[in-house]
Amino acid sequence: MNTNTEPLINLTNVTFSYRGYEEKALRDVNAAFFPGKCYTIEGPNGCGKSTLFRILLGLDFPDEGEYIFDGMPITARKMKNEAFARNFHKRIGFVFQDSEVQLFTQSVRDEIAFGLYQLHLPEDEIREKTDEFLKLFDLEALAERAPFTLSGGQKRRVAFAAVFAMDPEVVVIDEPLSGLDEKGQAFITQFLKGLKGGKHLIIVSTHNRALADEIADVHVHMAEGRIVDFEGEN
Repeated sequence: MNTNTEPLINLTNVTFSYRGYEEKALRDVNAAFFPGKCYTIEGPNGCGKSTLFRILLGLDFPDEGEYIFDGMPITARKMKNEAFARNFHKRIGFVFQDSEVQLFTQSVRDEIAFGLYQLHLPEDEIREKTDEFLKLFDLEALAERAPFTLSGGQKRRVAFAAVFAMDPEVVVIDEPLSGLDEKGQAFITQFLKGLKGGKHLIIVSTHNRALADEIADVHVHMAEGRIVDFEGEN
C-alpha cells in the first residue's frame, strides 16, 4: 500500500501518438500524483487531457517514457496478463463525461451492486454497501428505476455511486459538471469537496475554473500535449 509521502502514479517523459498520425498527442509528460490529493487537469480542447486519461487507465500505452503505478510499470504486455489487469482495474475507477455510456443494468440498485459483484464480495456486504451508496447519493427513491429513465443529474449520481462503492484508490473523472443543472452541479461539487484530504487520489478533467478552484489541491495545466504548469502544493 502506498503512503502519502510517495506518489501513487509517476509519469516520466511520456510521449504518445495515435496510429496513423504523426502529430504527438502527448509530448514528454512528467507528473507525479500523490494519494490524498485532488488534481484538476485543465487546458483547451485538444491539449491532451483525454489521451492522458487513456494512458492512466491502461487503455493506451506510451510510445516513449514510462507509466509507473504504485511501483509497477503499466505496459501493454503486462496488461495482457488477466490477473494483473484485473487487479489494476480494481484500483482505478473512471467516471465518464457522458454517464449513459457506463450505465447498463436494469435498475439503479443493480448498477451500484454490479461492480461489487465483480469484486467477489459476500452477498450481505454487497447489500450493505449498495444501500449505503444509495443513501449517500440520495438515490433511495430511485433504487428500482431503470437508469435510462433518469435525468442527467440523476444518472451522474448513479455513475459516481457505482464507482465509489467499489472504493478504488484512484478515481479519474472527466468533466464532472458537464450537462448538469445548477442543483446537480452543486451536489457534485460538494461531494468532490468532501473528498479533499481523504485517502483517494482524485484526478479531474475540467474546463470549469470555479469547480477547479473549489476542489483542487493541485491545478495541472496542459497545452499542445504537454504539462506546462503545476499550480498548488503537491
